[in-house]
Amino acid sequence: MQIISAVWYVNANQVSKSAPSGEFLPTGSFMIRGKKNFLHPQSLEMSLALLFRLDESCLEAHHNERKVREALED
Repeated sequence: MQIISAVWYVNANQVSKSAPSGEFLPTGSFMIRGKKNFLHPQSLEMSLALLFRLDESCLEAHHNERKVREALED
């Protein structure tokens, strides 16, 4: 699935958690002041990486765990 979306960014000093006096800002919302900088539409991509480490005491139990199973069966 490929999604193309408009992308924009603002500088950190343009973002605020408070609304101007007389206005209401819902909980969890941000106020953006000033100009948004738009970029050309981009294809959105996402990836995920998992990183884990075995404790030194577990290394012996996992020795040769990553070998190809066909080679082990022969």
